[in-house]
Amino acid sequence: MVHSSTDGSSTAGTTDHAAMRFDTAATAICSTMAATFASTVGGCDTSAVSLGGTALSAALSMGRAEGRRVEYADALSHLESLADDSLAAVTLIQVIEHLPIPDQLTLYKTAARKLAPGGFIVVETINPSCLAALANAYLLDPSHRAPMHPQMTRFLMEQAGLWRVQIRLLRPVEEAGRLRQLPTLPGAGHEALNILNQDIIQLNEILFGAQDYAAIAYKPEEQEA
Repeated sequence: MVHSSTDGSSTAGTTDHAAMRFDTAATAICSTMAATFASTVGGCDTSAVSLGGTALSAALSMGRAEGRRVEYADALSHLESLADDSLAAVTLIQVIEHLPIPDQLTLYKTAARKLAPGGFIVVETINPSCLAALANAYLLDPSHRAPMHPQMTRFLMEQAGLWRVQIRLLRPVEEAGRLRQLPTLPGAGHEALNILNQDIIQLNEILFGAQDYAAIAYKPEEQEA
């Protein structure tokens, strides 16, 4: 996990997944991704890169160039080492599909302890409800452990004590890659055509819908006694 604390220190991740946390936000990103991720989360400037091979050196150099103390550590172990109620946000990008379900539940429970009341966790992963994503992006990576249905992710988050879980569907297949509806033709039976086009719409959602999703959950503001 690459992490930086409120005093400007920072830390970096595992070969399976890695994270960079700036200020009070922790961001984990799968090391098999060949992409750079940059965003602003909860008012904290946050950036992360995949940490495989030379990408690890690049991530360490980036953190140090910004004046942060960078360390290399296991993501979950490092998260466990942080103070309870100390994080504004935790972000996992293409991570959970690499973990067994018991480890995912442990991760959510740990994040729930480390988040400050009202803090949130964002988990982005492949959407197995989209068969195009399941047959391509998911099956192409042998390090994937289990396809995570959005409702299963919601269930695990809620079991960990997180709440107000939102599922946001992301990155639908482009229109050119979807099934086309049939045009209305003179003399054609409109009722049958409408039924067929509705079937095409439903089939598109199953085959070529949102390829990824984000699950967003919050730590309750006040813990029950």
